[in-house]
Formats: sequence, structure tokens, C-alpha cells
Amino acid sequence: MTHEGWSNYPTWCVNLYFQNDERMSRWALELIAQATDDYVPDGDEYEYESVDPVTWLADAIQDLTRKEMPGCIEQATGLWGDLITHALEQVDYREIATEWLAEHALNQEGGQ
Repeated sequence: MTHEGWSNYPTWCVNLYFQNDERMSRWALELIAQATDDYVPDGDEYEYESVDPVTWLADAIQDLTRKEMPGCIEQATGLWGDLITHALEQVDYREIATEWLAEHALNQEGGQ
């Protein structure tokens, strides 16, 4: 089932969180810059074996999403743990990465 133009609600929700949270939005811009070679490393960068920007960015988004849930996954048990785990498994991180990279390319073409 789609939601707001995204493949599903969890994917839409994670993307929205990155857009609406100032700190997460800054991290998203840094990740996009790293994925597109527009990045000057400051010693605190993600490292992945993949050279494909979409895969690299999707992996970084997934890692950052899970790191932002301090103890949430570990502490949630029973029904709540199952629901949180299921929702995070439904997120299409590649879809988010593809959208972010396409938006970045449009911004670069427009000189923004």
C-alpha cells in the first residue's frame, strides 16, 4: 500500500523525520554530499565497501535511523518490539536514497 507518493507508510515516515528534524536534515545533507563526492571529510564519515551512491546512501540512512532510536529496539519487547521491528523492516531505504540523490541533482542543475 502506498502512502503520500512513497512505497509505504514506514518509508514515508522515515523520510519525513529526516526532513522535519533540523539535526537529521543536516546529517542527510552531509550523507548526500558524501555519496556524491561533494564531501570534504572531517574524520567522522561513514565507510562502506559499495561504490554505488544509491546503495551507499541507503545503507547510511538505515544505520543513522537505527542509531537514532536509543534503546527503543532493544527495550521494546512482545507486541511493541514486534511492531517496531516490522515497521523498520518495511522501510525502503533505497527509495529514500534514490529520491534524495535525484533532488540533489536537480538542485545542482538549478544552481542551488
